Amino acid sequence: MKTLLEILSGKKINAVCGGNKLCGKCKVKATGELSPLTDIERKFLSQSEIDNGIRLACMTYPEGEYTVELLDAGTMQIQTAGITGSYEKSPVDGEYGVAVDIGTTTIAVYLCNLKSGEIEQTAAFKNPQSEYGADVITRIGYIINNADGLDKQRNAIITELNKTIKSFKKPINAVCITGNTTMEHIFAGYDPSGIANAPFTPKSLFGFSISGAESGLSVDENANVWVMPCFSAYVGGDIASGLVAADVDISGENVLYIDIGTNGEIALGSKDGIHVCSAAAGPAFEGAKIEKGMSGVNGAVSKIWLNSGEVKFNVIGDVSPIGICGSGLIDAVAVMLELGVIDETGYLDKPFYITENVYISAADIRELQLAKAAISAGILTLLEITGANVEKVIIAGGFGSFMDPDNACRIGLIPSRYKGKIKSVGNTAGAGAALYLLSGNIRGRIDNVTAKSSYTELSGNMIFMDKFIEQMYFEEE
Repeated sequence: MKTLLEILSGKKINAVCGGNKLCGKCKVKATGELSPLTDIERKFLSQSEIDNGIRLACMTYPEGEYTVELLDAGTMQIQTAGITGSYEKSPVDGEYGVAVDIGTTTIAVYLCNLKSGEIEQTAAFKNPQSEYGADVITRIGYIINNADGLDKQRNAIITELNKTIKSFKKPINAVCITGNTTMEHIFAGYDPSGIANAPFTPKSLFGFSISGAESGLSVDENANVWVMPCFSAYVGGDIASGLVAADVDISGENVLYIDIGTNGEIALGSKDGIHVCSAAAGPAFEGAKIEKGMSGVNGAVSKIWLNSGEVKFNVIGDVSPIGICGSGLIDAVAVMLELGVIDETGYLDKPFYITENVYISAADIRELQLAKAAISAGILTLLEITGANVEKVIIAGGFGSFMDPDNACRIGLIPSRYKGKIKSVGNTAGAGAALYLLSGNIRGRIDNVTAKSSYTELSGNMIFMDKFIEQMYFEEE
């Protein structure tokens, strides 16, 4: 017998844990002849939700006639803007191209005029693979455990991309795809199973093109579809295109480049070489495994601050708050530290309420500590390995655009020594992919950036392990 989640496959239900009964996020309104409410559901659902027929799709089985209403997930705040500049133009043949940044959580698409060298339109949407899990490990697990798992996830991306490409109403003669290594595997139809376990061996590190016909995209069948080169199983093409868009590969000074998400990719270097690593932050910054956590959609508390000792907050969409997203979570913990609600250990004796129904629990603090410790320890490991003196800190990616950098330093996500030196640059991965289509200069640099880089594997790295334990604590002020 199939669960509602399995029956509704492809309907974009928010199944953060991939249907493993761990997150409590796959909420639907369901009535009729259904399996009884389980104890696990009662743990995740409020009495009000239970009274209104809310069920968890991964735990509910039809037993006869029933009806299901999908809950409005809202409109996500998705960052498409990023660094662009004036470059030696060398357009590929044709008039229009499409650049795509396939993020684990969101996808950004850019319509590029190959003749004028301009980005004419942008579009963005939530990654439809989210119903198979919030992070790459959960999605790979779905592929391993389901014979059609890879096809389902690939088709989900191709279908949504084709809708966007068709909406541009232009003949597409070239495509550039960037994303983390797992997302590029799934796009290309490559089995990513080798990425999930040691020795973390991807089927490909890409850096080549396939034809439009092979890609399944609604583009010219002879179009070149370039897939950006990756560094390793956990540092992908999005970092290659992002580093070049941010000019790290030609910088005369050492730059610390950080892309914060379910996986925290970190790079440190200059024109003389770049060192990269990846820290598994988990999905806390995406609102997963946080009791009142949610994505950056309408109803999410996204910013919190103190005004004369009183807690103030902003809500996306200017509607009633129903949860908290990653940027709000960072702010909330910074405020809790300022108020003395938690100490350097993170101990919290009772939930901290931001609104009547949005709060931070002790378990939430622990999830944040694990996430921030992983990224901070990764940064400190690269600093120790290289001995580099960092002159500039760049925060890339959509999440970094909404994050308060001072609060990120306060909670120890980014070393406090860099407070006041941090610059958010938006979606450099997508910008780099667009520039790959528009500039021969950029294309050559992206093709070569992995060759001038070194990768440090953090799993089993003793420096990282020691730093991780240290960074579980919050700094005292």
